[in-house]
Formats: sequence, C-alpha cells, structure tokens
Amino acid sequence: GKTTLTGDSEMLKRPVLGLVQALRDAGADATCADSFPPVTVRGGGFAGDRVSLDASESSQFLSALLLVAPYCTRPLEVAVTGPLSSAPYVAMTLSVMREFGVTCENAGSLYRVGHSRRYTPRGYAVEPDVSAATFFGAAAAITGCTVNIPGVRSNTLQGDIAFFPILREMGCTVTMRENEVEITGGNLRGVRTDMNALPDSVPALAVAAAFASTPTTVTNVPHLRYKETDRLRALSNELEKIVAATTV
Repeated sequence: GKTTLTGDSEMLKRPVLGLVQALRDAGADATCADSFPPVTVRGGGFAGDRVSLDASESSQFLSALLLVAPYCTRPLEVAVTGPLSSAPYVAMTLSVMREFGVTCENAGSLYRVGHSRRYTPRGYAVEPDVSAATFFGAAAAITGCTVNIPGVRSNTLQGDIAFFPILREMGCTVTMRENEVEITGGNLRGVRTDMNALPDSVPALAVAAAFASTPTTVTNVPHLRYKETDRLRALSNELEKIVAATTV
C-alpha cells in the first residue's frame, strides 16, 4: 500500500533525504519533497543488499534501517559514510534487536543484518529516559539542592549518562549508584566539553552554564542544527532573553 508521512510546519523542516535515499537504494519506492517531509512510501519492494548512508545529521537514519532490516527479502548491509552522530543511540538499537532475537554484524562503519530471522516477542523493561533526567540534574546544579533520580542505571547504554560527570566537573557533588544518581549543586564553573554522543543533554547543560562563574563551551554538535528546528540557535535566542551571553 501507499503511506504518506507528514507533520506540522516545524517537522516539515527536518531533513530526511539521507534516509529516503538509502531506502530507495535498498529497493523501496520512497520519495520526499526536496530533502524534507512529506515522505511517501509504496510498500512491497524492500529488497535489501548494500546501501551507503550518511548518518552525520542523525543516527536515527541508521537505527531505522537496522530495525527493519530483518524484513528485507535479502540481507541488508549499511555502509556508513562520514562521522556517525550520537553513536550511543545505535548501540542501544543493536542491544534491543538482540533482546528480541536479531543480531547485527558490525565491523567498523559496516553493519549487516540477515533476513532469515524475525523478532520474537518477550517481556522487556524500558529504562527511564536519561535525556529527560538531565533537567532534574540541572535543577540541582542551579539551586544548590540535592536531587535523587531513581531508575537511572550507571551501566546504561544511554549516552546522556555522561551528563552527570560533566556536572561534577562543573562543581556539583554527583554520586552514581547501580540504580540511582544523586546530584547536589555547588559553586558552578564553566567547562569545555564534546557532546556529540549526548546531544539531547545540551539544552540542560546550556541552562546550567548560564549560572556558572566562567564560560562554558560545547563542541562537536553540528547535528543539532538539523532537527525540526536549529536547536543551537533556539537555545541561544532564549538564553539571551534572560541576559546570558551566547555564541553559536
């Protein structure tokens, strides 16, 4: 059948051409308007074989292909070209696939999923969203109070777990337990940090940084400009409304 995916005015600004082109290379009948939604897909031709994918704008492109790969008519190989943004999310994808019975061979930038096995149902406990938890950590940092966030595992594959050591570097007291993180705010100082692996933590860190005694520099997050909005510009605009000087 024919499916058309669309959204509000902001979602229609989110680039999707990289994923659409990879689907076409794998045999799917997929089209989009220029590089953006709406996306129209006519089912029945998803064959597989080898495709190239630029995942620098979003790791979600790679996760999407890997998740559906078992339902190709032939094995699917995805060769990732260029840097892979937000790599922990791909590790999470592969882990969930294994939990449901499908394995992916990974050698460097090449991912291969066979077509002989399908997902099998099972009970599965979904972890708390560490991206959302970062805002409570930032609240502790700003106010000087203590916040306990239960359910956040120290060994999680979620890249945002690295947000809490950044708060420690800024002057907070952070205790990572097996199934909980505790943050107590302190006298905040600025840091310089590469957040390519945890881009969803940038908003919380940016707000906490507005209360630090020295500047904070966040690097290696160009993919935040290619979402439903330019998230770096949006952060800068809103922080400057509360008299925080920013440069993006």
